[in-house]
Amino acid sequence: MDKWEAKANYPQPNYDITCDNGRRTIAETITAPHEEHARLIAAAPELLEALQECITDAGATCFKNGMNRATLMTRRLMAINDIARAAIAKATGRKIVS
Repeated sequence: MDKWEAKANYPQPNYDITCDNGRRTIAETITAPHEEHARLIAAAPELLEALQECITDAGATCFKNGMNRATLMTRRLMAINDIARAAIAKATGRKIVS
């Protein structure tokens, strides 16, 4: 998946959401608060990935059949947590502390 980025479009107050290392513009903010909207749009692929990871068959297997899969379940939940925290940090512009 190509990473999306929010970049200020100086001297205007709006932001561009780009991919391909800034070579392609996906969207442009036209309403305030520009920076917050741009960060959320740019984080959309990671947010989607985190949600998709939560509902995969591999994720569901951790909880099936009453089998002792505590280690697998713990690793999976930690990975989902990491993906989600990174996406939230990108969307909010703040570091998420564990």
